[in-house]
Amino acid sequence: MVKLTILMPNYNNATYIGQAIDSILMQKTRYQYKIIISDDASSDDSLKIIELYKQKYKNTIKVLKQKRNLGLTLNMLKLYNEAKSEYFCVLDSDDYWTDELKIEKALSFLEEHKNYTSYQGKTLIKQDGTEKIYMDYTNNHTCLFSQYLTKSEKQQYMQISGGGGQDNIINAPISFPTMGHTSSSIFRNIALHTKHTQDFFKKATRYDMYGGDSFRNLLHLIYGCSYHSTDVDSVYNMHGSGDWSANNDDLQTYRNAVFWHDFWGFSGKKFLLFISTSYDLFIGMVNKTDEIKYTKNDNPKKKIPQMLRNYNENMEAIINLLKRYPNA
Repeated sequence: MVKLTILMPNYNNATYIGQAIDSILMQKTRYQYKIIISDDASSDDSLKIIELYKQKYKNTIKVLKQKRNLGLTLNMLKLYNEAKSEYFCVLDSDDYWTDELKIEKALSFLEEHKNYTSYQGKTLIKQDGTEKIYMDYTNNHTCLFSQYLTKSEKQQYMQISGGGGQDNIINAPISFPTMGHTSSSIFRNIALHTKHTQDFFKKATRYDMYGGDSFRNLLHLIYGCSYHSTDVDSVYNMHGSGDWSANNDDLQTYRNAVFWHDFWGFSGKKFLLFISTSYDLFIGMVNKTDEIKYTKNDNPKKKIPQMLRNYNENMEAIINLLKRYPNA
């Protein structure tokens, strides 16, 4: 029985995709896995490479071929629909794993600790001949956000999460939610197919937030804890043509602020942590909003007034939370 589904979105990554697939196939694990690749109407040789792997590993690899370019979000929704196993993860076709025991370590941990909904290692960023660690924390640790909630929010959180995995936390430091990179994260598959999530997916456009790692990280953090290992087990190739790395810093900050704002809406506007984080990011670049080189998909003329209105309606509570947790 398939225990882990590995989802791989691809668009024009013929240069990298072979390395990504090989890094999965090298895994030494007792757990059965399935690789599902969705090619988003690539115009390079990606599909030829994918088909060669499919022919050789026909029982391990499934291929989805999109007839037209959907964009990352809608392509990911196609992949999410294929994730029926107990665990799933996403490995972008231009990244790769470096630890042949990655699956074994992650699933063994999650099997033993049922209150944890994700396992994440550390990621090495490679860019223009340089290397650095993404979020270079020094200790293994647990992440949860319930400690940043108000009393009434904690009650709502406990109802949603069924306890939120707060009991039986392993003996490790607790921190503000750490956003592990896509390539480092493996999830317990308990949140993608809920009615709430599916209702939002049905209304999604190609420009919505559901395709990214921040969405997956926060979504699963609502249902339990995440564990963060100091093992470096993956590589993020930041080559400037990816969906995220191609953006400049100010545009990335703006999109992060939009993400946290929109996730606040996704959560039913229940948790101040989300909109407070959005506000904190936004005020840090508010004087630059007229200088940012937006794409037509960012729609700042509509989005910024909407965000400002919601900030103002919740300003007192936002300021109070940021005073209590200045690093949030």
